[in-house]
Amino acid sequence: MRASFLAILLLGCSTASSSTAPPSDLTIDDFATQLAAAICDDAAACCKPIAGCTAAVEKKIRDANTPVVTYDGKLAATCVSTYRATAKCTDRATASAAPRVCQGVLDGKKNPGEGCTTPEECKRGSLGFDNERGFVGCGEPKMGDPKVCIAFRPTGDADAACNEDLPGTGFERVLCKSGLACIGGVCKKAPAVGEACPDGRCSAGVCDMSVCKKLPGIGEACAGACADNASCTAMMCVKAPDIIPFACIGFACPSDGVCM
Repeated sequence: MRASFLAILLLGCSTASSSTAPPSDLTIDDFATQLAAAICDDAAACCKPIAGCTAAVEKKIRDANTPVVTYDGKLAATCVSTYRATAKCTDRATASAAPRVCQGVLDGKKNPGEGCTTPEECKRGSLGFDNERGFVGCGEPKMGDPKVCIAFRPTGDADAACNEDLPGTGFERVLCKSGLACIGGVCKKAPAVGEACPDGRCSAGVCDMSVCKKLPGIGEACAGACADNASCTAMMCVKAPDIIPFACIGFACPSDGVCM
């Protein structure tokens, strides 16, 4: 379930800042036009953009504005100006920290406990799309229950009860605060590199043969995963290509696949 939230990020990259103040409000059409131009202009400076980039990105943005979500025109204006001012061709680790203000441009309308069919319908508010900032889901609290919106909030201190999955009790679930992991339903400090990981969780690296091990870096041999900014090619970790920053609007990824 978490993967469905963690994997919802879009790609975009910037070359120059805008010197004019953003408008106080943007219509969805103006937003689609301006953000698509920013994304595609930036992609052209970072990679080889797809043919028809602007039209394709504009359509994705407009299509995301469905009846089940709310649209914030003022936040949309801030999203465009912030994106242009801060985004640039960068490595993958930095790209994930691109302007988060864009995520709130579209939000669901339904509160925790209200019936739903997709997570897009559920109101995030200040929540994000990962364990650090929290997230929302739409599912059955218990097998056979009607689907409802469930909010996962990072409020759990050490030794507090926690639940990262849909099955459970209540519509407001507890995620562990930063530096802790939900292990066996309790917030605990995750094992470090070199320590045993019977639950498969590590504070860094990967759990391999029940022991936390660091991921290989650039220039080191690999069998699959590599450390940040590296990819495993021909059993060797090599520097991953620079990309354009992530800038999601709600659950939509309008610039996903912009770079060839």
